[in-house]
Amino acid sequence: MAIRSRCRAASGSRSTRSVRKSSPTSCCARPTRRCIEAKLAGKDRYHLFDTDHDHDLRSHHESLERIRHGLVRGEFVLYYQPKVNMHSGELIGVEALIRWQHPEQGLLSPDCFLPVIEHHPLGIQLGEWVIEAALGQVAAWQAEGLRVPVSVNIAANHLQRADFAERLYLLLSLHPGITPDMLQLEVLESSALADMNHVAETMATCTAHGRRLLAR
Repeated sequence: MAIRSRCRAASGSRSTRSVRKSSPTSCCARPTRRCIEAKLAGKDRYHLFDTDHDHDLRSHHESLERIRHGLVRGEFVLYYQPKVNMHSGELIGVEALIRWQHPEQGLLSPDCFLPVIEHHPLGIQLGEWVIEAALGQVAAWQAEGLRVPVSVNIAANHLQRADFAERLYLLLSLHPGITPDMLQLEVLESSALADMNHVAETMATCTAHGRRLLAR
């Protein structure tokens, strides 16, 4: 496998730079919540209530939950883009491309959901799902007599997890008939690799087991 806010203690402030449509109950509840937070934080503290920020946080949380439910419900799919030798015309592999078959919005590209889960544990879960689904497809093709290597893109923070190699081997163990050269993991945004010592150790571990990491 190749792995290519100052007021009194009980004070709350509210920003009114923009107005959003909200119910009377929600308009009262949110500033009140900020007052409680300021009181709990101690004397001479205050918390700002920013409607834009509050809306963004709620929207982000709702998006995360929707993606989580989509993963559980099997709404994500992989499409496979062929890799062809330009000289011989031979098929040398395929690249797994994730899409979200949203029940209301239709087929969504990665830029519609991956930025939402960047640096969030859900991104790791989705990344592992991609690897497992790709391995399942390789196994299905092999059962039909086809040997087609698959490359999968993984996020830099996924590679930097302490248990990356262990989790990868676990996924591979579910498909004992797949040889290492049939899966290629390509690390995108290699410039985001912060802990290079850990990355080097991970690469060394994979190499020792006949696997190679490819960053680009």
